[in-house]
Amino acid sequence: MSMTVLRLRVAITAGDGGGSPLDGHRASLWFGERAPTGGRVLHDGVVVYEDARAGDAGEASTARVWVFAPDDVGRQVGPGTAFDLVEGGRSTARAEVLEVLTRIDESVAEGR
Repeated sequence: MSMTVLRLRVAITAGDGGGSPLDGHRASLWFGERAPTGGRVLHDGVVVYEDARAGDAGEASTARVWVFAPDDVGRQVGPGTAFDLVEGGRSTARAEVLEVLTRIDESVAEGR
């Protein structure tokens, strides 16, 4: 299993009744890819806000996301890459990668 940790600038876009992405919860990440059927190709991660809260619509904050299966996202993700945080089929925030903090390949870490 691989893991990548990204440091982000997150701009909350969810409006009334939508809420913002929750701290420490699993999030769906959308980098713009679409399936042949036209649906979004979503990736999983856990978002943790550096200031312990996501903020309200229109606010921005800094966060880290632990991306599960980063090989599916690709190594092209780096500083300046923008993507959406998606919940229930709608975007709740827009994120931009500030830096790649860690790329871990567990098979290398375990000496395989």
